[in-house]
Amino acid sequence: MGEDSAIFWSFDVPSYPEEYPDEESVDEIDVHAEPWLKTYLAVTIIACITGLPLNFSILFIIMKKKLYRDVIWFLQGVFSITLIVRIIMIPIEYHASRHPHGFAYETVASCKAFHFFVEFSGASSNMMLLALLSVRLISFTPRRQYIAKHPIICGVFVSVVVMLIAFFSTVPIVSYLDLTIFDDDKLMRICHVHFDKYDPYLRWNKFNVSFCMFMPLIIGVICVIIMAINQTKFYREYCKTSVSYLRQLDSVDNKENGSTKASDFEDDRPMVDEIYSGESEQEERRITILHIAYMVIYMVILLPYAISVTMAVHYANAYTSVLHWALKYTHIVSLTVGIINPLAAFFIIPKLRELKS
Repeated sequence: MGEDSAIFWSFDVPSYPEEYPDEESVDEIDVHAEPWLKTYLAVTIIACITGLPLNFSILFIIMKKKLYRDVIWFLQGVFSITLIVRIIMIPIEYHASRHPHGFAYETVASCKAFHFFVEFSGASSNMMLLALLSVRLISFTPRRQYIAKHPIICGVFVSVVVMLIAFFSTVPIVSYLDLTIFDDDKLMRICHVHFDKYDPYLRWNKFNVSFCMFMPLIIGVICVIIMAINQTKFYREYCKTSVSYLRQLDSVDNKENGSTKASDFEDDRPMVDEIYSGESEQEERRITILHIAYMVIYMVILLPYAISVTMAVHYANAYTSVLHWALKYTHIVSLTVGIINPLAAFFIIPKLRELKS
């Protein structure tokens, strides 16, 4: 381990006063011990009060209107679940951050579990967004028919793959963590990378950040650009024909209508139902707009924190007091993704604001 890592570990960060209250009086500690905690507390309260109801509302509407029969909406529901997990971790993170003894919990297992769920919730959310955009892009091609006939099975398969990727990308990072106690009475605890394992941690962290943070951003941007460029051609080729199929199927009602029979369209019905579910071209365009909005939110809210973390971990010489505070505040901003994403969905997609089935 070189000089850079030594600089990283020796940096003097802001800390609590040396006189710590007893463990029993932890809840009475002044939350304003550090200025950034006031903002952290405000975001925590807002996220729990607004973010959770918004995401649960999306899940309720998807279930109530049976939108999960469309693989895109199925994945949208799973994406909302990952955001819910992300929001649940916010007050736990806050509690760990404001504790006067450093890390709030006293065992190595709690140290590893805490960081596992924090890392896993972020990785699963990012990868699920990438999966949502990728499957949406497939729907712009004739290959849509392969997932149209079994949307739920496809949705479950994609979701399981995403969760496994998030799990196996997180476990190695957690394995390098350790709980350091600086006093026999446990007055100062720090949950961080074990000093002897710092080099392998850096290598895996570089892979994890690239794979679970920057890759979803890059591929996601490519997906929405392709969708935006080709959506007009896609609608012209598929939408008019598909709507025509639906109208004829709905009007035939198992009897002849001129020379047309319902059976003539049965082979096409699964794909047509899955692609459009009776929606208009305008509603399909709104879904594309929503996915573009997701990527804009990703770049504005999550990207600054990803860059700050990368610089703090991998470029020790750049770890100044400015970067230290930038890391804290970009982290707080990143917590709002669980609020802004569902707000964008409600604002852009009218059917989410309608309770009628």
